[in-house]
This record gives sequence, C-alpha cells and structure tokens, in this order.
Amino acid sequence: MHALAPLDYSIIIGYLLLSLVMGVLMTRIASRSIENYFLGGRALPWYLLGVAGMANWFDLTGTMVITSFLYMLGSRGLYIEFRGGACIALIFLLAYAGKWHRSSGCMTIAEGMTYRFGTGKAAEGVRLMSALMNIGITIMLLAYLIRGASLFLGMFFRFQRSTRHSWVTTAR
Repeated sequence: MHALAPLDYSIIIGYLLLSLVMGVLMTRIASRSIENYFLGGRALPWYLLGVAGMANWFDLTGTMVITSFLYMLGSRGLYIEFRGGACIALIFLLAYAGKWHRSSGCMTIAEGMTYRFGTGKAAEGVRLMSALMNIGITIMLLAYLIRGASLFLGMFFRFQRSTRHSWVTTAR
C-alpha cells in the first residue's frame, strides 16, 4: 500500500489548521450582530455576497454526483453537472441574489417575503406556502445527503446489508 510523503501530510495538516483558524475568526466576526452573520456587516460587495450564497451549495453529495457522472459517462459527464448544477446556480446567485440582498437589506427569507409581498392576507398565504415548500425541500435534501454520504462512506467502511430487520416480524 502506498503512503503519502511527508510534504503531503504537511499540506493536509496546514490546510486543516488554516480552516480551523479561519473558522474561529469568522465565527467571532459573525457573532457580533445578526447583520454580520447574514450580510457580512453590510461591508461586502454584492458579488461576494453571491459567492457566499453559492458556497452553501457545495457538499459531499454533489461531489459524489459529479464522480458518478464521470464514472458512468467519462468526461462527457461533466457537461451534465456543469450545465445543470454549478454554473446555473452560480450565475443566478452572482447576478441576482447578491445584488438583491445588498440593495434590499433583507437578511432572511421571511424579511424578503415581507419586502416583496407586504403583510396582507395574501402575503401570509405566500409565506405559508413558502414554509411548506421549504420543509419538503429540506426533507428531500436530507434524503439526498444520506444517500450520498452512505455511498461515500461505503468506499471506506464495508456495511453489512441485513436481509431481516429487527422491526419486521416473520411468521414461521
């Protein structure tokens, strides 16, 4: 089995330490106020707000989807992900969401809904539908995450598939 070189280990350790230090610093800055947490203290330009919004979309499951496309289709698989995944969301967040958050001053989805639709009965219906949709999307994303994480962890840990579950009773 091949081992990593000392330089490789130092790069990995350096990256982890840099991530830890940056995380602690950003946590301190973000904990000063709610505006610092959501809008970077209103000091960030609109394009950096868009980049920050896009950073929320990168995760393990997306990486596994890209890897799956590469495995199944070869290099052609990247066209599927780049066309429908990263590029479309990045363009939307950079061109629209970052500018909108900067100009409107809204920090949360609820504030954005009030800014856009007001406070009447119809606006309450829109907020209710948005909340229900977000709950459904969250459930779907959790299922997606569990599937992607199980595929990723399955490469390192061999899970034993059980044919009989403890909650299922069988008649004999």
